[in-house]
Parts: sequence; C-alpha cells; structure tokens
Amino acid sequence: IAALIIYIKFQTPVRQMRVILALLRCIIRALKRNLVDSHLSSQIPMDVHTIVDCYDIDPTLHAFVACPTCYALYPLTDEALKNAESVFQADQPLPVCDERSHPDSAPCGTTLWRTCRIDHRTFVTPIRKQIFQDLKEWIGRIVATPGIEDAMDQHQQSSPPADGDPERDFVDSTTFRQFKGADGEPYAIPQVGPSGSPDLRLVTSLGFDAFNPFHSKTAHAINMYLLTVMTGKPSQHHINFTLRKLVKQLLPFWEGLFYVRTARYLLGRRVFIVLIPAVCDTEGAHQLSGFASHSHTYFCRRCLLQIGDIHNLVPETWIMRDPAQHRELALKWREASTEEERQKIYDEHGIRWSELLELPYWDPVLFTIIDDMHFAQLGLFETHLRDIWQIDHEQPGGDASSAPLVLRPAPSFAFNKDSAFEKLKSKMLDFSGKPPSLSKPNLQTLKALCQDLGIHYNSIDSKRILAARIMDYRQEHRDTPLKQTLPRHVIGRDLLEEVWADMKRTVLPTWIQAPPPNWGTPAQGKLSAEEYKVVCSISLVITLIRVWGYGTEDAQSRRFQMLLNYLDLVHAIHVLLLRETSWQSREYYRSHMQRYLETVLVLYPDFTLKPNHHFSLHVVTDLETMGPGHARSTPVFERINHSLQELNANQHLGEVEATMLTAYCRQANLQLILDHNADVRQDVDEALNALKNIEREDHRGM
Repeated sequence: IAALIIYIKFQTPVRQMRVILALLRCIIRALKRNLVDSHLSSQIPMDVHTIVDCYDIDPTLHAFVACPTCYALYPLTDEALKNAESVFQADQPLPVCDERSHPDSAPCGTTLWRTCRIDHRTFVTPIRKQIFQDLKEWIGRIVATPGIEDAMDQHQQSSPPADGDPERDFVDSTTFRQFKGADGEPYAIPQVGPSGSPDLRLVTSLGFDAFNPFHSKTAHAINMYLLTVMTGKPSQHHINFTLRKLVKQLLPFWEGLFYVRTARYLLGRRVFIVLIPAVCDTEGAHQLSGFASHSHTYFCRRCLLQIGDIHNLVPETWIMRDPAQHRELALKWREASTEEERQKIYDEHGIRWSELLELPYWDPVLFTIIDDMHFAQLGLFETHLRDIWQIDHEQPGGDASSAPLVLRPAPSFAFNKDSAFEKLKSKMLDFSGKPPSLSKPNLQTLKALCQDLGIHYNSIDSKRILAARIMDYRQEHRDTPLKQTLPRHVIGRDLLEEVWADMKRTVLPTWIQAPPPNWGTPAQGKLSAEEYKVVCSISLVITLIRVWGYGTEDAQSRRFQMLLNYLDLVHAIHVLLLRETSWQSREYYRSHMQRYLETVLVLYPDFTLKPNHHFSLHVVTDLETMGPGHARSTPVFERINHSLQELNANQHLGEVEATMLTAYCRQANLQLILDHNADVRQDVDEALNALKNIEREDHRGM
C-alpha cells in the first residue's frame, strides 16, 4: 500500500520507484540486523534536515545582498537585516545601493530591499540575494575524502611527455610545465611542506555561462566547485563584483594554505591552487578577462588586428597583444575618474578592468580560451551551414554563386605595365585557348591584372587568392552565355532529402547520438552542438561526396570545389577535437584551416569572415600552450547547468539561486559519501546499483 501511495498519489516515475523500492528493501534488511534494539523506530528523525546535519552535507555559504542594477554586493548580516527592518518601521525609504562606477559618478541609488507580508506580518527582505560557496571548506572536504586525494597525488606525480610525444592533458602542456609558483619554482614540481608531506598543487579552470532556471532538462549531478548562482546577465564590468569574491578566495591559495589533516596525511599538508584557463564562449571569455566584444574594432583577444582587416589570413603580419600593456591599460581604465575617460580607453584599445588581474600570475591574453564546443561545433560548423551555404527546406538548392558581390573596392597603385604584362592579360582574355600559368607572375603583377580586368580583391589577399580570383573571372566569362542563374542557398529541399535518405541507411556506433531525422526544417528547431558535429562531420560528408564527388568529370566544377573546401573544414575540426595533440596534428590543422579560409574568400566573395574564422588560426597557439581541448572544454560546465535546471526549486528570482546552490552542493557532497564511504555503500548497495542502471539507460527517443 505504501508503495502504491508513493507511485499513484504522488505520480512518481517508474525509474524513481525502482530506487525507492530498493531503498525499502535496504531498510528492511537493516531492521532485521538490529532487531535486538526495540527502540530503533525512535531513532528515525522526524525532519530530514536532522539527517542532513548528521552527515554534514550542507556547504558553507556566504550570503550577500545584490544590487538588481549594477550587481554590487553587500554582506547579508544580522546587522544589515536589523538596519533595514528599523528603517522600515520608522517609515523611511529602504536602503539603496551606494556604489559608484567611478569617483565622479553619482551613486547607483537602486533600492536593495522590499517588503513581504505573510500571515498578517510584514517584514523586509532583499530584492536579490547572491550566495557564494566557501572554497576553503570545499577543498577541505575534498582532501579529507579517501580516494580523491590519492587520485590527485597520482596525477600530480605523472611524468611530462618526452620530446616528440603527443600531449594528452593540460598537465602535459607547456603553460603548466613552465608556470612558476609564488616561490619562483616550477609549479608542477611539488615541494615538501612544513609537516614533511608533499604539497598538493592544483590547477583550476573558470567557467561562466547562462541558463534558464525554469527550463527542465535531464542531466546528472557532478562533483565540481560551484562558486555562485546569480540572477540576470551583468553587463560588461558589472561581473567584477562576483569575480572579486572569487579572487579573494583564490589569493590565499597562491601562497599555500595548510590543512591540519587530510585523508592521506595525518599531520596535514599545504594546498596550492592557481586559476589558469578561463574557458567560455566568445562573449563570456571577453567579459571575464576585460576584452571588448567580438564586434569591436579590436575584436581579438590575442592580436591587434582590426575588424576591418579580418580577411587578412597571414598570421605573420598580425601584431600580438602584450599582457603587460593590457594590464597597464586596464589599470588606467579602472582609475579613470569619468565615464568619458573610460569609454575613450575602451574605444581606442578594446580593454577594460577585470578583477582577475588581481591574481598576480593572471595572463589575460594566454589564459583566455574560447572552448572548442562554442568555437567549432556551434561556431564554424553552424556558420558554414547557416551563413555561407544557407538552408531553405522549401526550394531547390543552388551553388551560392548568384548573390551580388559586396566587396571593398580594389586599391589603386602605381605599376609599370610592360609588354609581358600585356601579353599575360591578352592570354587571360582569350577564352578559346588554354589559360596562362599564374605561378610565375609576382603579387604586384596579379594585383595590376585584377585592377585592369575589374576584379575586386582585398589589399591583404595572398598571391594564391588573387590567382584563384582571376581564374574564377575567366571561367565565369567563358561560361556566361551558358550559365544558368541558381538560388543563393546551397542546402535546399533536394539536398536535404538526399541527406535524410542517407541518414536512414547509415548505422552509427552506439556512442554517437543520431541527429534529428528532419534537421534543417523550422519544425526541428536549432541543432545542439553535438548534433551539429554529427550532421557536419558524418551525415553531410557521406551525402556530399556521393552527390558532388562521385562521377564528377570536371574537377574544377564549382560544386566539386565547394566539396573540397568543406572537407578542409571537417578535417581541421576533426583534428581539433582529438584527445591528444602534437606538432604534426597542429600543422595538419593549420594547413587545412588556412586553405579552408582562403578558399571561402574565393568561392563565396559575398561572404565576410566572422571573428570565429580569425580565431581559428589562433587555435594552433591554444593547442601548443594549453594542450588538447578535452581538458578545458565547456561541456562539463554545461552539465552543471543541466543539473541546476533539474533541481526542484521555487519560482521566485532572488530565492531560487540560493536553493539551487544549496541543493547542488548537497548532491555533490552526498555523492562523495556514496562513492568513498564503504560502510554506507554496503547498506545501500542495491539502491546504488538501481541508480547506476538508470544512468546507463539510453534516453534517445524517450
């Protein structure tokens, strides 16, 4: 009967019922073992919070009143509550935010408190609260747990890869191996602490992302340090109030904190923590580190290339950012006395202050990373499909060649047009004969030829790009009488139907989730990062090679060249997403990505490259300095978002954040007990097995 009440009255899902029934069986077995105790039932508490306190799974939290406008933080203490209450009782205006964005500005002035009425009682409460988890306590819980400290020590003692061997993790990267601690010694080599035990040296990455707390998704809780859950989307430098709390907790670990006892060392050990990569999408990464947005003149976090020169694909000509100069300009921005001064610095240099610069070792240029998921799958792949090719599920597809050219006019320059030049031009215009070779003429000759023929080009175009533009011009003019105007979009109804048919015939490995069978239609909606990866690297590759590749007599046909261009992108991203990196793989990535971008400019002259395309050439540096992307990717942070969305919470902004943070930390701390406490595992082993079986279920199609 009890099971029926839980199942029917409370509409408990079947999978959860399996766990509940398993727990009931565990309880019955425990009762049988303890029948000698006639007062056993009285030991079961009435309130579940008693059990929570018994197992010490509540985190240590610090509460603040958050300004709804500027996100300034004020400690939420008993004194602050009493002060707000007394002001309310005196019928005076409730306390407001007195934060000034710069010395000469007026205070924010936003009201921080509101009144609530429950059961005929009126009281005051913060409009918005922000709760932070204590890092020292969280680390203490981790190092006190048997098994976890062993794993961290084992990882810390791993040897660096030999010369020529691939790097398989962040600890193999040059950044980590060359990083020096506060004592000036290599951080990767632990020293012996005052208790005689080796130091524990940890590296953490910073993730910053947004999600809708009222949208439910399925995920699993994972054990990670969650600093805070905040409401709203702070603009630009307003994120600094939250970063300041993080930096304040990290700074003591730079010099090392001594824990008097750990799971392995009864006499204690020192623990060091450094924050190296900040891994986010483009918007989040730029906001955290104090860079301008990706639409700013100085859009790049690595170099000073201006957005008007984004078609410059020659990295050797780019001026790299200087971390010291960045810090100097950021300090000037922070110390500016007026908003106009700050705006001038921001406009001229694309830099503002970030609280992460308070970390003495923080390198905003090197340590700011755009993760592979947002950069490649939701960036390059999506851009190629949605922007370069374009999709129209109702009309037949075209070849992206009929759109009007929107190019900057070719610059004029002095050039001596001798007889050799005129001969080259004459041969190029002789459409009936064999085209002349463009390998011998120099760059200036090809520019002059483009100018004479009215071919638009960019001042930074390489010789290879100019030659391709000239050959395209010749091909188009030779075929003009026979050329049929085709739609601009490439992925039309005909191609989609071919892809969908091939998807039905394709057998994917069990670890790859099949994309929606009707992707490309409005009914399906937007693809996820993993779905873009499968569609672009598997489904489209299979179909396009069959449709555009096989049976092609003319290797210079437009669609065949479009196929080769697309496959360069697929090759590059495949290597980028590998779980290890080496100089060979980085060179393979660089060559394919370079050729892809150069050919995009030739095949699709109406398309303007996006910041992600420019970033793609900086990725080689990320792989060289930070190792393979899997160790610093954001899917792990996305899973935290999903875990938070899965939690039961009230629907009141200002309260839901605290509920989410507490509930998530409880889940993580409980998981520590279940994973590493042998006595507990023995008592609830069957229930844990039921949970594991649910986690292993294939949710596709549910």
